[in-house]
Amino acid sequence: MRLFYAILFPNDFKAALAETMEMISKTQGGLKGNFTPADNLHLTLAFIGEREDITPAKEALNAVSFPPFELSLERLGIFKGSSLVYASLKKSPQCEKLTADIKAQLSIRGVDFDDKPFKPHITLIRKALGGLPEKTELPRASFMVHRVSLMDSSRISGRQVYRQIYYKNDNEE
Repeated sequence: MRLFYAILFPNDFKAALAETMEMISKTQGGLKGNFTPADNLHLTLAFIGEREDITPAKEALNAVSFPPFELSLERLGIFKGSSLVYASLKKSPQCEKLTADIKAQLSIRGVDFDDKPFKPHITLIRKALGGLPEKTELPRASFMVHRVSLMDSSRISGRQVYRQIYYKNDNEE
């Protein structure tokens, strides 16, 4: 299994992002590339990679606690030196702490993970060709986070599919 931890989005938040991607694709001179299907939109907190035994990953998630917190869209961007278009999120100390806590719990259990600095973003377009149309803005959209999911990533019929295999709710649920 190819594992990662993620925050999954409510349907209205995904719809707002999907509308933005559609607008980008239809704008003359807009971007072309591999647009993320709305069902696959998520925020990756920590990437583990290939692992058969998922028990330590579940235990790591069970060991963290978090209050509900808000995530809000901020702006569109393209990572320097890449062809990946993303939507950034407003700074959230709670989200940063949650990510750090998950990584600490993985380390305690000897689980290898990608230890790149956490840059909260939502991948919208991979292998983007062209530039962002001028004045392309994200809608004002936010939601409360109540759950963190342990996900499996696989390819089925040439399509990337993400499947929630475990989750942990916030302290209030």
